Amino acid sequence: MRLLALVAAVIVLPAVLAQAPQSSSQKDAAPVSTLSTGTQLVVVDVVVQDKDGHPIHGLTKDDFRLEENKAPQNVRTFDEHNEATALAQKRPAVPPLPPGTFTSYSNVPDNGTLTVLLLDRLNTVTTDQSYVRKQLQKYLREADPNARIAIFGMSARLTLLQGFTSDPAILRAAIDNKGKASPSLSLADPLGTGYGPQTSSNQMYNTLGIGGTMQAAIAAETANLNDFETENTAMQDTFRIRYTLDSFNQLARYLAAFPGRKNLIWFSGSFPISIEANVDITNPNAVTADFTDAFRETSTLLTRARVAVYPADASETQHLTTFTQPISGASQSRPDTFGSRDNIDRARDSETSSRATMAQMAEDTGGQPYMSGRPLADVVRQTINSGADYYTLTYSPANRDWKGEYRNIRVLLQGASSERKLKLSYRHGYFADDPNNRHNARSTSLIAASAVAAPTTGSAAYAYAAMRRGGPPLSEVLFTARVLPASTTIDEKVAPHNSANPNAKIKGPYRLIDIDIAALPRNFELAAPDENGTRRATIEYVTYVYDTDGHILNTDTTTREFAFTPLKLKELAVNGIGFRQQVSVPAKTESYLRIAMHDVPSGRFGVIEIPASAVLSLPPAPAVPGAP
Repeated sequence: MRLLALVAAVIVLPAVLAQAPQSSSQKDAAPVSTLSTGTQLVVVDVVVQDKDGHPIHGLTKDDFRLEENKAPQNVRTFDEHNEATALAQKRPAVPPLPPGTFTSYSNVPDNGTLTVLLLDRLNTVTTDQSYVRKQLQKYLREADPNARIAIFGMSARLTLLQGFTSDPAILRAAIDNKGKASPSLSLADPLGTGYGPQTSSNQMYNTLGIGGTMQAAIAAETANLNDFETENTAMQDTFRIRYTLDSFNQLARYLAAFPGRKNLIWFSGSFPISIEANVDITNPNAVTADFTDAFRETSTLLTRARVAVYPADASETQHLTTFTQPISGASQSRPDTFGSRDNIDRARDSETSSRATMAQMAEDTGGQPYMSGRPLADVVRQTINSGADYYTLTYSPANRDWKGEYRNIRVLLQGASSERKLKLSYRHGYFADDPNNRHNARSTSLIAASAVAAPTTGSAAYAYAAMRRGGPPLSEVLFTARVLPASTTIDEKVAPHNSANPNAKIKGPYRLIDIDIAALPRNFELAAPDENGTRRATIEYVTYVYDTDGHILNTDTTTREFAFTPLKLKELAVNGIGFRQQVSVPAKTESYLRIAMHDVPSGRFGVIEIPASAVLSLPPAPAVPGAP
């Protein structure tokens, strides 16, 4: 009944808008504050599986034992997250809506596990990128329509290709249109042919067998050139590692805003992160940075954001990626010549090291590496199925002496459960920063007092998470929005009440969008009636316009205070509360609108996100008397 009443409000939307006064004062969006939290309450998500990888349900708090640095810890809170149980409580499906009409109502549970697909174009040759794309297309043809998935791309920077959605059709469109292979500028063999470019040292190296008095001079010059080219390659690898770690750090900070566990499936072809020096360089320290601390910081950010990393080999069949993309400057075009066996051995050692590092990242964050050439469609399916069922345990460390040191976490089964030979996956430690020291406290949230580790409703952190580009839609406040062009004309400036980002890369021209919103009073927290029976509400209407990379281009924020008489409240209970908002979007490039209704007293949000291209080609919105 509630859903039908909400959708019915769309039919009477023009009338509602005509009755509602439209003038209001614009308020700046609330400043975003950074949470600084210490290790007072540690959150540990534990996936429990049998030998075949099936999740185990029904365990209790008494089945687990927690240790920190071998010292027993008292489990303060315990929760089981069962995706099947959550889906059993699924709400009715949304009926078909007119073109340009959207609703914050969702039949997907709000507390479901989030999954991120990371397409690594920086470290993957184009042939393997194409394979990843085909495998994801295969998975999405039969994907669970309840899984909430986002897609990111990684090259020299991190790009959001598709925000969280449970619609397989939208995900397929993102893979089809934005998941195409793109050659990496940092790989020796970006196309995946098996041979890198013919370098100067390699050309001279191939002349060593001709003999003659110049052979010694050629050999010396070849060695010098090879050293130069190898150092240049090592520097490229250094940049590649930095780009990779920076992308993971950015992704961790983004995902930290959302509650619960997040599964990150990383499709990569070369796994470049190795904390060991390149032994092929005469002076490795001259060009090779020590990434031990940087890698540790990345792992820390991921664990604090409750992100479990699942590295997946992007190649169709297992092969020696570091041999096809040599660690030395010379291309291995003559494997039977002098020195090639050493290069092969070094390549194998390098690959072993880098894969061990990736396996370490998976273990540190509670994920699992897939490096056996297994079909990636199966990898995605298994990760989503297994990662959605888990247990959350929290504890306050008995050791209150915060020195920033790394503390090991150990989770064990006890009692009858310990005899079942079950597999446990969880993060294995954290850095014990002083929670009272603002200088040492980390900027991302690992700790929270609630079992789901979510920011408090009504806080700046919660509002920040609600409005993040690509974030899950919120249905705490149910509303329907009709989003249509205001006209067919193009403007050089944004709408009068908009606040354009002066640092945005994209300038005009713009198209003006009408956003007509309707909601029922029952969705809001109304103040107690006064002596006349009047009840008051405060509603904030917020629209952010983002570019495809998640940068804010334009915003419009309006706060309205309502006074409802008993008669008016009875009328609005049928027709809904109407409001029109106008916002400008770029006319020539893609952008995304994130539209929210915020019930100020309770701090609850209703949020939808749509691409502007989905509505710009529709007929303009009808004129509404009294509207802007």
